[in-house]
Amino acid sequence: QDAPLLAQKYWQAAHPGEEAPIFVWGGGVPERNAALYLQDICRSAITTCITDFAAFDAGFKTIERCEHTNILQHIEDNQEEGCARAPNQDAPLLARKYWQAAHPGEEAPSFVWGGGV
Repeated sequence: QDAPLLAQKYWQAAHPGEEAPIFVWGGGVPERNAALYLQDICRSAITTCITDFAAFDAGFKTIERCEHTNILQHIEDNQEEGCARAPNQDAPLLARKYWQAAHPGEEAPSFVWGGGV
């Protein structure tokens, strides 16, 4: 129930002086879908728990094997202390960071861990 109101507040903050649309949760009109709007805000704001990306990247040169368990361990070893995000949840954010570095100025696709789309 609160999500449409939150979406409206975010929209008003981004468009001062304009009348905000009436948001609903879900629905077939994407520009009025509070779920999609809040997901977009979250995707643009969320960051990985790895703060030293250069050190993380350099670690790939010495990783034992490029397999799921080794990569997840490498992520966990490099996450900042106190991070509540599991390594498999941080992995898509890291993939996005690598993608953005290779494609500056382009919108990154949504990445998932483990092969699902």
